This record gives sequence, C-alpha cells and structure tokens, in this order.
Amino acid sequence: MRTRLLITLLALTSIFAQARDFFSLKDLQPNDTFRIKITLADGIVGHSSIWDFDQVQKIEVQFDVLSVHKDSIRLGVKPTNWFAHFQDENQYNPYSLFQFYSYYDSYFLGPWNGEKGFYLFKDNNVVVAINKNNGDFSTTFIPIPEEKEGYGHVRRNWYSDLPQMSTGLKIRDNSAPFASISLDFEKVLNASVQGFIGSWIKKSKDGNPMPWFVDLMDIITPVVQKPIFVQIVSASFDLYPNIHLSYKPSKDIPEDRIFIVNGSKKIRPIKKEPNGTYIFNFFISSPKRLSINDILLDVTPDDSQNIIYNTTTNNYTFEGKGSANSAYTNAIVKLYSTPSELYENNRIEELTPQQIDDFFKLKETSYKVVLANHAKGMNKYWIRSAELSYDYWFASQRLYLDNEMTKQNLGRGINRIPQHPIPWYSPKFANLFPITDYLYQPYTYDDFLNNYFSYKAWQTNDDMLTGMRYLQEHIPKYYFADAIFWGYPRFYLTGETLKYLMTGFHLSDSQREYEDFLRKCYQPEIRETIIAMREQLEKVEPGANIKNLDLAIQQDIPLKDKADGYIVLLVDDEFNETIEGNLKNTNENIDKENLKDKIKLCIITSDSQKAFFNDKTDIHFVSDTKLYDYYDKVISRKGDYIIMRDDGTIIDRTLGNYNDSGHFITNIIKTDIEKQKNQHTASNGMLTPVILSSLFSMVVTFFIVRLVIKRRERIRRHISELELKAIRAQMNPHFTFNALGSIQNLINQKKNKEANDYLVNFAKLLRMVLSTSEKRLISLSEEIEQLELYLRLEQLRVPFLYTINVDKNIYIENEEIPGMLIQPIVENAIKHGIVPKGGGQIKLNFNLIGHVLYVIVTDSGSGCFQSENTSPSGFGLQAVHERLKLLSKELNLEIGMKIENIATDGKTTGCMVTISIPV
Repeated sequence: MRTRLLITLLALTSIFAQARDFFSLKDLQPNDTFRIKITLADGIVGHSSIWDFDQVQKIEVQFDVLSVHKDSIRLGVKPTNWFAHFQDENQYNPYSLFQFYSYYDSYFLGPWNGEKGFYLFKDNNVVVAINKNNGDFSTTFIPIPEEKEGYGHVRRNWYSDLPQMSTGLKIRDNSAPFASISLDFEKVLNASVQGFIGSWIKKSKDGNPMPWFVDLMDIITPVVQKPIFVQIVSASFDLYPNIHLSYKPSKDIPEDRIFIVNGSKKIRPIKKEPNGTYIFNFFISSPKRLSINDILLDVTPDDSQNIIYNTTTNNYTFEGKGSANSAYTNAIVKLYSTPSELYENNRIEELTPQQIDDFFKLKETSYKVVLANHAKGMNKYWIRSAELSYDYWFASQRLYLDNEMTKQNLGRGINRIPQHPIPWYSPKFANLFPITDYLYQPYTYDDFLNNYFSYKAWQTNDDMLTGMRYLQEHIPKYYFADAIFWGYPRFYLTGETLKYLMTGFHLSDSQREYEDFLRKCYQPEIRETIIAMREQLEKVEPGANIKNLDLAIQQDIPLKDKADGYIVLLVDDEFNETIEGNLKNTNENIDKENLKDKIKLCIITSDSQKAFFNDKTDIHFVSDTKLYDYYDKVISRKGDYIIMRDDGTIIDRTLGNYNDSGHFITNIIKTDIEKQKNQHTASNGMLTPVILSSLFSMVVTFFIVRLVIKRRERIRRHISELELKAIRAQMNPHFTFNALGSIQNLINQKKNKEANDYLVNFAKLLRMVLSTSEKRLISLSEEIEQLELYLRLEQLRVPFLYTINVDKNIYIENEEIPGMLIQPIVENAIKHGIVPKGGGQIKLNFNLIGHVLYVIVTDSGSGCFQSENTSPSGFGLQAVHERLKLLSKELNLEIGMKIENIATDGKTTGCMVTISIPV
C-alpha cells in the first residue's frame, strides 16, 4: 500500500511541476494552429455526454493564427468535418427493435466531402479577432465571388442531403429515405468561440493550462444547434497532458520496449521511478484503446491509471481512475475466440441448430458475468463499447459459420449441406449500426467487417459468372470492397487490403490503388496510417540502401563498400522446421545455379533460438533488443527475404514461406547479374558512337541556331508583351471588384452621401485607368494622379492619413513607369495594415538616386508576416511580382521589389515595400 501511495504522490508532484509551463492565449504566435470539436445536441432522445455519438452533430474547426498584436489576435477559420447522427420525432419508436436514424459525415458524404469540401473557407476569408485581455471578439466573413446563396455552398449556413437509415444489416421500409440538414455555422462558431476563449482566459489568469474541454450546458440552453460541449482536438504546439499512467512491468521486458502504442505512434515514458515504475503523461482528444506490451488500455481524458504486475498471480492489476475500463477489456478478450471450438469435436456439416444456440448462450452468460463484475467502475462510453463488442462478436461468428458452410458446399451441386440461417432480425443484429458504431471502438468490429466482406464475396463466388477471384487475389478484393461498401467500412476494408498489397509486393504494383485510395479517403486515422506505412516501405524498396536504415544488426550483415556479390537476408525471432526446410531449399538452388561464390545467405534470429539450431555457425544470434529495432524500421511480412547487393543496395523483397522460394531468389539474382552485365557492355560499346554522334550534333546545332535565334528573339519579345497585357487585363477587374465591394460596404452602413461621392470619384478613376490600360508605360504624373484619387476614395471607407512626397529632381512628366504598378501595393497596405487597426497613415515617397527610381510605400499597420523565400500573397501583389519579372526579362533591367517590417523599440509598427526601377 505504501509503495502505491508513493507512486501516486510522485506522479502528482510531476504533474504539479509541469502545470507551471501552461500555454495561454497570449503565448500564441503567427502560424500556430489548433483544432476544436463542437458538439451540438440534436434529435429528441436526449444527450448528456461529450462522448455520445448517437444524438448529436459534431463540427471540427481549425484555427490558424494570422497575426498577433499587443492586445489582440486574429485567427483564420477553416472547418474540417461535419458529423450528424440523431433521431427526430418521426423516427423514434420505443416499441421497435430496429430504429431509424438520420446520418451525415463529411469525411464520407458530399457536398462537403474531403479536403475540397470546405473550399469556400480557403485563403483565411473568415477571421475571428479576439481581445486577449477580456475575450471580446468579432467574426468577419470577407466577401468572396465564389459564394452563391441558395445553393447550399455558403459559409454562414450549411445544407446537405441527409440519408435516413435503420439499424441492423438489412434495408427496411422507410417512406422518406432522404431528408435534409442545415446548420447556422456563424451562430455555432460565435457561441463556441465565446465559451472556449472565455474559459481559456479565465484559466490562464488562475495559473491553469489551456482547457481541453469546456461544458457549455450551464451557459447555453441545450437545444438543437446550440453548442453544449467544446473540446480541443489537436494543435501545432504541445497540449497539456490529460492522461496520467504509471506502469510497473514484469522484469523480463527490456526497457526499450516500454512504450504505449497509439495507432501508428509510440508514446515513451517521461521518467522511470527507482522502484521500476514508468510514468506516462500525454494528451488525447477522445477515448482511445491503447496498448503496452500486449496489455490493452481503454482510457478516457482525465484518467489516471496504474498498471502493476502481480508476481504472485503473474497477471497485471489495474488501479486508479478509469482502471475498470482497462480491466474489463483485458478480462473479456479471452471470450472472443473463433468458433472453431464449436465444432472441434464435430464436423461442421453435423452441427445442429441446438448446438449452435447452446454455444452462443454460454458465451453470452460469460460476457454478462464479466461485464457485471466491472460495470460499476466503467464510464458510459466504454460500457457502450463493451455491449457493442459482444453484439459484433455474435454477428461476426454467425457470418463466419455461414462462410465455412458455404465453402463446404462449393461444387456439391444438389448435395449441398443445409445451412443454418443467419438471424438478421434478432435483437443482437438490430443493435448494430456499423456506419457509426466504430466511433465506440468495439473490440470485435474489425473481425465483423472482415467476415461480412467474406460473406458478400462468397455470395459472389458461388456463381459461375463471377468465379473465385475475390477471395484469391487482393487487387480484385480492393475494388470489390470499394464497390459494395461505403462510409467507414469501405475505407477500413480497402485500407487493410492496401496494407497487404504494399507489404507483400513492390509498391509500384499497388501504385494505382494507393492513388485511388488517397483520392477518396479523408478519414484522418486511416489515411495517415496508410501514408506512414508507405513512407516506411519506401526505405526497403528496390533501389534503396539498407545502410540508410542504421539498423542495430547492421554489423551482423556482411556489407561492403563496393558491390561484388549478393546477400539474402532473413530476420525472424522464431524459426521452425518449415522455415528450416525453406532455407535448405534456398541453399540447394544456390548450389544448383553455381552461385555459391556470389550469394551469401545471412540468417539472423534471437538468442533464444540457439537450442533449435544447435551448433550451426551460419546463423547470427542477436539480442531481442536488436530484433525489435529491425521490426521497428523494416515493415514486412513474417518470413520475408530481403535480397540485396553486398553494398547494401536492395534489389527485391520476397516472401520465403513457400517451397520454391529458393528458385525465385536465384532467378531474381540471375536477372540482376544479367542486367548489370548488359549495362556495362552497353556503356563500353556505345561510347565511341555516342562521342561521334555528339560532335556531329554540335556542328549541326550550331548552324541551325544561327538561323533561328533571331526569329526566336522576336517571338519571345512578342510573347512578353502579350503576357504583360494579360496581367493588366486581370488586374483591372481585380481593382474594379474591390472598389465595388467598398461601395457596397458604404451602402450597407447606410452612408448614402459617402457612397455617392465614392461612386463619382470611382467613375473618374475608372475612366483614367481605362484610358491608360493599353499603354505599356505611363508618365509618373499620371500614376501619381491615379494614386491620389484612389487614396481619397478609400478615405471615404476607412479613416486614415496619407502623404505623397516626390524628390524635386524628378520630372514627373518625363519619367515613365508601368501603369497600375503601385496601386495594388497601396491597396494591400490599406487592406492589411490600416483596416484591421481602424485607421493609420500611408506614406508614398518617390526618390531618384543615380539612375534608379525608388518608390517606397509605408503603412502604420502590424507588419507583414510574409516569408522571405516565398512569393507575395494576395492577387494584387502576385500580379505586381509577375509583371516585374516579365519587365526585367524584356527590358534587360533589374527591377526589384522588397517587403520588410518597420520596427520601433523592438516592436513591429508597420510595413515598408520598396520598388526599384532603373531609368
């Protein structure tokens, strides 16, 4: 007891120490990002927990930090997902086994499907400006031409078709298979920002970290489309830990294997206590099923579990908050075995319905006993997961039995075994809703999907016109799953098939399927897992070098600096007679092909296998730590050979667990030897003809170039002129659109006199712009006149001061510059420097130094966060940048543009843009 208390106190001390490094709103920097998930109550049944997925809408929103000021911060808003699953008054029937639900998920359904679904929110055109001191904020939807009211693709109000579906696996009658769904996103966003940011500021003032969860039920009445929960999902910065685990393993587990597995990620302990207990502190955004050394950990945010190895029982015990969830799952997994025990003493065709029913009744009783022993300490989410796990296990095993009997019946004709019907309409099947149940992480959900796929495939295979292809080849299996499934099950099955294809064959063999998968799947966890696996496999693809992996076993591989032979590498922690037979087959084929001097068979296994191989000297025995390092860096199927040149260059990886593997290996090596020989011969034999051909080509090219170079120069100049005209033609509509937007803004504010003055002056300016639009160069006096008129126009919209200074040694009537060159820069200064602050000052200076005209535009805004290595952002600046490049090329002049911040006392107080034009 004292030991456990000490562990708890040490963990709490560690947590308290870390709490001083909290992350406040004022710590945010430009380019930081974070995502929140907004949960809305919906439907008529009711909703009380953030982890419910049955009567809700959930909206995920990303915030990008655009700029940071002394007392405020500007965030760009981009939604990333819209999920809905609920029942309305016409769907709920308490007396029916089967329930109808409305369902929508933008990861899988249109029109918001995929990364392009929220395309209207690109370029940070929805901005939230927040006062960092008191949380006051404003939300701005910047007008964009792509937005079309009434078509469902608007930013403030969302709309989509909504499928209505029944629970179970069979389609049931429904008079209205589709409904519609709408969302007032602006109201939801504002309410969520108000609650989340307000809580964040309050907590930071109290010395607490950024909240991962805010309950708004006490602030906002929980009705349809009113936020009730807001939670942080992810961030570009470290989030404060909300999971605290201590783990005391058995003594036989190496220290480098102490980590928690979270999908494709590994979480290492933050420290090790003197008594051998490892401490983990980390953040998760929602309940997760993790694992550590084959122990399952069902954790929920704010859990604090202790996992301790009991040396008396040789089992692990679970203590602390949330421990009952993990204890239950580790106890119940033994129940979920395959139904082979059902007919291990019977032939499958001899099973009776009574035997099958008795088997499942016994399993159900065992499941209920285990759940009853743990349910008191489990939360609602993991109880729901446990209930679904049993229902999916039941459905999965009934499908498995049916699949086995279908296989038995293939080719039997009229002598088919009577199959036991699948109870599609039983209560356990009625509880299933596979499209969203995966969100509760049922332990047996994956097995169910695989068995259901096999069930549909065997239906197809039991037909002369379709044959046996879908269970024998994985590429047809990929497209079969892609064709008949939808939603999450579709991408789980196609993803698993793609994993098999990538690990078992060259990546080029599944390139088309990989690209097809990424084009269709935007579910983050599945997508990221596939991408990460492919990136890892690229390191062992033909052409890669095994030395780049920095393997712990590298010293056991006979590698050389320069290749003069081949290595066949097999790494396995457990060998048996089958593998030994395959190795013997491989050696015999190497001898048969007279390649013994060319090929070295390198076998590496665990030290624990020494007894199996006795005194054999051609086996390398290494520690389990080195083997784990290999498995971490090399993704392959068990028994895979890696075939390489002895300089480490990989030429193939092939499965060795079949009888003729030696034949395949020697053929691969013989092909590579021939390839190397041909390349060497071709390189020597072709050297002289290549030299002669090159000389002849040089002479002919010299005369041809002399004939066409002048013509090309004329064409180049003509093209440059056309490109400049095209950019001018684009800039004029751009300028006009922005001016009309300003007029509309004044009208909306009921400033009719200012709008009328703006319109008169705009007409004057437009006439001047059109009169000079066909000229490549205009006088400096015309450009200044247009700029002054434009600045007066903008003063009607937003108050600011401006000055225009021209050196006395500049003759503005004589000097010429490209038209509309400076106006976009001035417009950008007003839009991004003056408007966000509600006022300020613009200065334009025209200086002539030597033979270079310098045009300097400065503003008193918050500076520019433009990277030095990227092109200017915004259409106007991009157009100026492109025009300058073309003019520099055509006139053979160095026309430059420089953008930099103005700093006073270490603080950014504005932006300065300098254009240099040789004259």
